[in-house]
Amino acid sequence: VKENGGGEVHHVVWDEGLSQRARRHLSALGFDGIVRYHVGEAVHALREAEGPFDILFIDIDKQQYPDSIPVAKDKLRPGGILIIDNMLWHGAIFDESDQSPATQGVRQATRLLTSDPAWTSTLVPIRDGLIVALRNG
Repeated sequence: VKENGGGEVHHVVWDEGLSQRARRHLSALGFDGIVRYHVGEAVHALREAEGPFDILFIDIDKQQYPDSIPVAKDKLRPGGILIIDNMLWHGAIFDESDQSPATQGVRQATRLLTSDPAWTSTLVPIRDGLIVALRNG
């Protein structure tokens, strides 16, 4: 974004202190004027943000993952990329006895992405897993 002369990055975090820390670090790297900072609940912030976006990276409370999918679908341009972190959830998604809200959120988000023809998705099994999904045209 900085090098190609266009676009912006939206940074959303729930804590003002974390936002200020990110602002200091990114400013020191020369990203002033490129990054827009938002403090608040991530799905709400995404819903309110003006799109369309080329790429979304989501790493939020896992029980909110299912709520983020339709918003991401609405905000991504056709051909845009959605990346969601922690999709293996430390292996908990494979433990049928784990019915915690976080684990259920990861499972439901996976079902939403893989059952909707608007998405072409794959699981990248690095560290705790990423889903990378293409928003079909």
